[in-house]
Amino acid sequence: MPPLTLWTLRLSLVYLALGFSAGALMLINKALMLSPWLFYATAMHRHLLIYGWTLHVIVGVAHWILPTFGDRTNHGREVFAIASIVQLSAATLAGCLSAWPAAWPWLDTLAAALAASGVMCFAIHLWPRIKSFGR
Repeated sequence: MPPLTLWTLRLSLVYLALGFSAGALMLINKALMLSPWLFYATAMHRHLLIYGWTLHVIVGVAHWILPTFGDRTNHGREVFAIASIVQLSAATLAGCLSAWPAAWPWLDTLAAALAASGVMCFAIHLWPRIKSFGR
């Protein structure tokens, strides 16, 4: 398994733990009313689990499992894969910050743009590794 895949999957597990913790805090807040600010954590919970966990797992597994056609150590242009992971992480953080009421209104748009850009970078990284059958 390539090191980039290992680090991406480890990062996704961190986002999974943070997302579950945010969800647990929201559930506890319904019963014990810890803080009224925790009612705004729904968007943060969503960003941590969709942008943080799900997309990082998809990127990590796709980087590992798609064929390399020849040299097993050549996984393509890894600069684009690294840029994709950085952009997806930035999208996760921007989405978490946009969840709070005092946040700037453009942070949610920035999170969506960073996520789309990260997916496009990863598509550029994977494009040479996709071939039709029989070639």
